[in-house]
Amino acid sequence: MMNAMGHSDSNIPAMDHLLRAYQGAVPGASVLVLQDGVPLFRRAYGLANLENQLAASAATNYRLASMTKQFTSAAILLLAEDARLRLDDPVRQWLPTLPGAANEITIRHLLTHTSGLIDYEDVIPDGAPAQLHDADVLKLLEA
Repeated sequence: MMNAMGHSDSNIPAMDHLLRAYQGAVPGASVLVLQDGVPLFRRAYGLANLENQLAASAATNYRLASMTKQFTSAAILLLAEDARLRLDDPVRQWLPTLPGAANEITIRHLLTHTSGLIDYEDVIPDGAPAQLHDADVLKLLEA
């Protein structure tokens, strides 16, 4: 049987089994499997909001906070391995809108938490949304 994306649904039972802990009235998860940029599988499990019993969806925005740091670091190291950047590149080469005070900061400094950049959470203005996006954090650091 073909799904709405024109792909076989044969993986659905296996994926449902793998994600059985996320099914029902529990904190949820969303899954997207891509091959060459084409979605092969897209499904949500469980709840996006326990208090309001709101189901998770493929579009649920999960607040991951620091959970992605190791993936970002690994991606940067792969780019360095492929010579697409250097760990000792000035960070302003890649984030040119940072102020001049960041001139001496390198990618290595960011990866090792030795940049000296202020913790953006210390400068969040009153009335800011509870969840900031990456662009919001960059604007705080630019200021």
